[in-house]
Amino acid sequence: MKTEIINAVMSANAQYITRKGATANLNKSGINPDLQKALDIVRDIPDGQFVAIKKLEIETRLIDGIKSATNTKKPMRIMQALLFTISGNGVFLKSSAKTFILEFCGLVIGNAKTREALAFSATGKGNENTSDEIRIAKARAIQKAFGLISAQSEQTQNSVSFSAGGIADTLGIATKEKRTGMPVVNLDNKVAQALDAMISAMTDSKLQLIVAQSTGK
Repeated sequence: MKTEIINAVMSANAQYITRKGATANLNKSGINPDLQKALDIVRDIPDGQFVAIKKLEIETRLIDGIKSATNTKKPMRIMQALLFTISGNGVFLKSSAKTFILEFCGLVIGNAKTREALAFSATGKGNENTSDEIRIAKARAIQKAFGLISAQSEQTQNSVSFSAGGIADTLGIATKEKRTGMPVVNLDNKVAQALDAMISAMTDSKLQLIVAQSTGK
């Protein structure tokens, strides 16, 4: 499985070079730096974790999603979100992967009803309607557990998280009927089930450890 994912990343790199031509941002090995990070993540995965990934039954979706990624950051963030799901290690909660977890919790735990409420679950920034659109106490608990992201970063990171070919789509966790619609979580999906179970069972000390890992403290 490791080889197949590596090949998928290399396929995404080849397509990136074709799209960008002479303007492609490549390292000395001819690989886009974001895709290089994805490769490094995959190469460092121990065999036992590939066994855990197989049990989630998303192997084909994962490989196809990475292979067809047109945003060079998506393969890296998809792998980080997946590895957090199977390991609970906060070191993987970087950038869009962290936003994805915050907003997944906003949907499943906070019952976010609007795009603004979903953003609130990650940023803590709301308006006079927020209390009607999300369970504030639940959202605050999520934010305390995982930390916040900046409102300036949220829109881009939400796109990586929930757009077509993004984290949720590739892992089969959630879909959107239209680009501007709200994600609908598929709790029949084994990744969504694993995330939901892990987060629901976390103790305060485990959450504190995850925050420390994700911030590098």
